[in-house]
Parts: sequence; structure tokens; C-alpha cells
Amino acid sequence: MTRPIDHRVRRALIIGVDTYTNRPLDGCVADARLMEQLLRDRFGFRPQDVRMLINGAATRAGVLSALDALVDLTAENDVAFVFYAGHGSMMQDADGDEMSGFDSTLMVSDSPREDIADDELHARLIALGEKTPFTTLIFDACHSGTMSRDADGPTGRFYPPARRQGGAADGARDKRVKRTPSSAATTTIAGDRYVMIAACRDDEIANEDIVAGDPDVHHGALTAALARELQRARSGETWRDVFGRAARAVTAANPTQHPQLEGDADREIFGLREFPPIATVQVTDRSADTVVLSTGSALGATLGSTYAVHPEGTKLDDERASIGRVELIVVKGTSSRARIVEERTPGAIAAGALALEASHVYDDAPLTVHLTAVGGSEQEIDELREAMQAIAVLEEVSSPRRAALRVLRLAPRNAIRKADPLPSLGIFATSRWAIIDRGGRLVAPPDPSTTTAQVLEALVRRASYLAALALDNADTRSRMRGMVTLEVLRRGANDAWEVATPNGDADLPFFDSGDPIAFRVRSTLDEPVFVTLANFDPLGAIGFLTTGSGNMLAAGKTFEIGTGARLKRIRWDGHDAVESFKLFATRRQVDFSFLNRDDGGARTVEDVAPLSDDDWCVDLRQVVVRHLGGTAGKSPAE
Repeated sequence: MTRPIDHRVRRALIIGVDTYTNRPLDGCVADARLMEQLLRDRFGFRPQDVRMLINGAATRAGVLSALDALVDLTAENDVAFVFYAGHGSMMQDADGDEMSGFDSTLMVSDSPREDIADDELHARLIALGEKTPFTTLIFDACHSGTMSRDADGPTGRFYPPARRQGGAADGARDKRVKRTPSSAATTTIAGDRYVMIAACRDDEIANEDIVAGDPDVHHGALTAALARELQRARSGETWRDVFGRAARAVTAANPTQHPQLEGDADREIFGLREFPPIATVQVTDRSADTVVLSTGSALGATLGSTYAVHPEGTKLDDERASIGRVELIVVKGTSSRARIVEERTPGAIAAGALALEASHVYDDAPLTVHLTAVGGSEQEIDELREAMQAIAVLEEVSSPRRAALRVLRLAPRNAIRKADPLPSLGIFATSRWAIIDRGGRLVAPPDPSTTTAQVLEALVRRASYLAALALDNADTRSRMRGMVTLEVLRRGANDAWEVATPNGDADLPFFDSGDPIAFRVRSTLDEPVFVTLANFDPLGAIGFLTTGSGNMLAAGKTFEIGTGARLKRIRWDGHDAVESFKLFATRRQVDFSFLNRDDGGARTVEDVAPLSDDDWCVDLRQVVVRHLGGTAGKSPAE
């Protein structure tokens, strides 16, 4: 087990609730256990200093009591951490400090329902801030932008607003709220005394995702992404560093979810200037020639990856030879089984030993698809199902909650009924296919002439698109990580180019169709690298804003694309949509044109360009493009 670097006490309160009466969830308890494991194994939290409230234990009284205990126990400059995964909701504002007229709430118990309001949490945040600046709060719930997950969708964590009648969650019943400043003062009193990360904005859904390799395990999209980034974070990195990477991954997979960060974001993780630069995992069990490791796909583990095993109690600077090597043969959500490949002496590898990743295999999970015939024959669905069985990048799932995409075969309709899917399509006289994503958005316009073969091709293309968008180097030993960066530029005053920042209250920069757009690539490495800039448009096409494979960027150099005489303009003919730009930087020339292949998806990313045998990194930036008319037929960026 990793030992703490300093002597400050690190305490955590971790809450996970799945067992709601009317709208149960799947991934919140798994989130809580994943976070507890991460704190213990990666950041040196002692088990006796981590309090877990799971399902029925997470009552209103239980949570508030545990929060008060955390405040009381925290000493000057201790580390305090609060994590919540469950339903988020709202209730009518009691003190007039919310512009919306509603307080955001955590729905910790629903029998009877007794929410905890954001004002009550703010009060305890201030109390913690008076003792220590090293307070971190993470809310994987809906309505969590001011403290927030939503269940009003197939994979979300939202619950309808509660009434304040009887005042179960009314601050007037909470003596601690009475004797602390109001939430309106939080920013000025505690703004530099905490870090808060929320799954989404107040008006958004916090999605749950299926963990690759384990269809029975769900995790919140934020928790999964943040856990991966914390697992491979380097000493000296800040919350802004890890949040930025995690948030981009969440929004890339769930375009309508935008995680939020507030507080002292430039503080080092948990206020620790140093922590183990390379994460080890524990051997928890051995049976014959296999062992169980405390890592899984939620932490980036993949089949075929190998680990060097060291004796229990090994320090990071211990140069003793390893006692063996293991290879992952089964990867679940937060645990994996590995076969022993080498062992110094028989029985040397036992429970308690530490494993350090030696080689990483990059592998993408198949795209999960749910098939439904709506009001019509199952014949076409059966044909598509049979064709999908021969495509490795596609996997049919029986539950729509587990699906990244849903394929509907819609029968003709002459009226719109309340239960009809996609009412925006109106009435139509001919059967048609429709493909929608997790958020219910059409992936492609439904054309009545579309054939089963064309639907299959669209699914394969979408799988390739998502795999390319998610492509990242998870190797904890990468020296290039964060050293080659991308900025999106817009035309500002006097036609000068400036970094595109979020517009107003939005979380992403807005561009109007037809606006000029440019990019700045910056390297802080002491050696040259090759860079490729890819453009991912909202409908699933991938283009390139650099040409060829020989775009060498000199050591320490900054280079701009599109600021010269030949302007690039962003183009889009459709509703407001998210456009993604991804920079690939490699130590050797790599032709990334395979990302935009037209071969029916016969190859996967791993078949082309052996990226994992050389260092590389990526940086992803996204903007919202607004259509103003008159751009039909144009490419998204030209």
C-alpha cells in the first residue's frame, strides 16, 4: 500500500446511493468504492480515516452528522475530502439567494424523501475552510453545477424537485446553518479554501457509462474519467490539470454534459506537493498460477497489459529486483485477474505484493447498440442483428440503458402520440431507420431510402469515430503528457488573434458558422515532435487541418495554423453542435489518415501505426458551432 508523503491527516467522507425506491441507479455505489480504493492506494488515505455511507446508511441525518464530524475532526491544514454519487434534484428556494428560484439538492433518502440543500452544504464548506485550505468536494449528480447527477434519462441521475412543505430539508432545522454565513458569502469567504468538482451544469444530466469489459458495472462518466486522470497524475499537478483532461473526455463521450470546476483550481492535488509519481496496485489474492489485482478498466487497465511485481512494503526508491511479472487475462471494473508469467521463486507473488505496470495494451471496447422495432415488423431488426454479429467493433445489448447508440425501426405513423419516440420527426408514410445517441439526439438524418446495409455502415463509422475521439496515451511513464498543447484562436479586436474562451456563461467557446478559426500548437519539450491536427465534426466525419505526416515541430517552438493569408473558416449547416479538434503529437512520423478511412471499419485503431511502442500525447479542444444559414454543403472547417 502506498504510504503518505507527509504527516497531515487525510480524512474522507464518501457517499454512494443506488437504492432509490422509484428511480434506482446502477453506478453510484461502484463510484464510491472506486473512489475509496483510489484514495487508499494512490494518495495514502488510511482506511480508518475514510468513512463510507452506502445506500440505506446515507440518510439525511446520517450524512449531515458525518459532515459535522468531518468538520469537527479536521485540524489546521489537514486534508478533507467529500464525494457524493447519487440523484441530484431541486427544491424551492427558501431564502431568496438563488436566481432560478430553486436550491440544488442531494437526494440522500427517499423513504421518506429528505433532500440536503446546497445552502446546508455551503455552510459546512465554510466551516471546513476556516480550518484548512485543503478541502475537495466532488459531486457526481445532476444539478451539481452549484452542487451536483440526473435520472430523468436512460443513464442519468436526476430526480424531480421536492416540495419544501414540512421543511425536512429546510435550513431552519439545521443549527449549524444558522450559526454560519449564508451561501451567498461562500465565494468571498471560502473561494481560496476549497476545490469543488461537479458532474455537470445545473441544467444538465450527469451520465452513467458502462465500464469496458464488465457489463454489470456502471460508473458515473465524471467519476470514471476523473479516477483515470488521478490514477496517472504526476507530482505537482493541480486540480485544474486533472480536471481539464477528465472534463474533455466526459464531454467528448457525452456532448451535453459539461463538468464544472470552482474554487482554488490551481492548488496541487489534495494540497500535496509530492505524491507517488507512479501508481502501484495491490495483489489482493492468489489462486494457483493467477492473481487478482486492485485495478480495472475504470482505472485504464486493459487485457494483455503486464505488471512487474514487487514485495509488500517496497518503497518507491527501492531498487530491489522484482519478484515476478504478471499479465492481465480478465479485466473488470475495478479488479483484474492476471496470470503469472515469471516468478523469482515459487510462491513469491502473494497477497499484499505491489504491481507496477510494465507494458500497456491499448484496446477499445466495442460500441454498444440496442435494437428496437417500433410498431412494425422485427424482420429488418433481425437482419441487422445478424449482420452485426460479424462486426467486432459492434456489440448488441439487451438494455437501452447500457447502449451508447439506439437503433429504431420506425413504422409509418399518421399522428403523434405521447409515447412515440422522436416526435420531432412528425408523421411519415414510409418506414424508416433512426439512430440516436445517449441523449436522444439523431446521429444521422432518418432517410426512408436507407437500407439495412447502410445502417450497419453508419454504426461502424460511428464506432471508429468515437474510438478515434477517445484515443489517448494512458502510459503513466509518458514524458510528453501535457508538454504539447493546443489552443483554439478567434479574431478579436483590430483583427488580432486571441485564445477563444467560453462565451458568457457557456462552458465552451461559441463560433458562428462562417467565422474564421485558427489554432496554436505549443511544445515545451526539449526535442522535436511531429504533430497532426484532426477535426471531428458533429455528424461523425473526421478531417485534417494539417497535411501529410511530416509536420515536425521544433523543440520548444510555438506554431500557428490558420492565422496566415489563407484563413480557415468553421462551417456547419444544422442546429448548434459541438465540434472537436484533436492534436496528436508523436516522436516519430505517424500517418493518422487511417482515422478517416473508408474501408467499412475492417481495421481497428490498433491495426495501424503501433503507437504504444513510442511516446506520444494528445490534446483535445471543443467549440460550439451555431448555424446562421446559407452554409449548406460546406465542410465543418475549411
